[in-house]
Order: sequence, then structure tokens, then C-alpha cells
Amino acid sequence: MSEVKAKECIFSVRSKEQLGAAFLSLRKMKKISQVQLSDLTGIRQSTISGFELGKIAIQIDSLFRLLNALEVEFFVKPRSRKSEI
Repeated sequence: MSEVKAKECIFSVRSKEQLGAAFLSLRKMKKISQVQLSDLTGIRQSTISGFELGKIAIQIDSLFRLLNALEVEFFVKPRSRKSEI
């Protein structure tokens, strides 16, 4: 699911469950609790928990607040043919 290069992590995400798991990993790498992330973003802790578990979808503005708080970027690229098989 993820490829680690030097000091950066790259996550291949194709579902809300994978996106939530990626954010869980990023948050743990930063050693930030859900409560701390909630304080940084204004997003309820229960929403962060549900998102990380893939149980709920979040709004796009919430996604960008999480990206900003965790100091990460979001990239979009075409799928490779090999991974579609």
C-alpha cells in the first residue's frame, strides 16, 4: 500500500478506507494524537477517528485542513496499467 523513499512516504489510495489508513499512518509518524489533530484542525475527534477507520467520508475542506495540519501534500496521477489487473 505504501512505498517509503528516504524521508517521505507515498501512499497509493483508491478508497476512503485506504485514505483513512494513510492519514492514520501519517498522524502516528508525526506523533500527534487525534485530540491534538482535532485542536489543530477544528475537526471533531470522533470525525477523525471515523475517517481514519474508513467508516466515514469527510468534506474536501476538512481533507485540506488535515493535510495542512500534518504538513503533507496531495498528488493525483494516472493509474498504472499494471495495477488495474
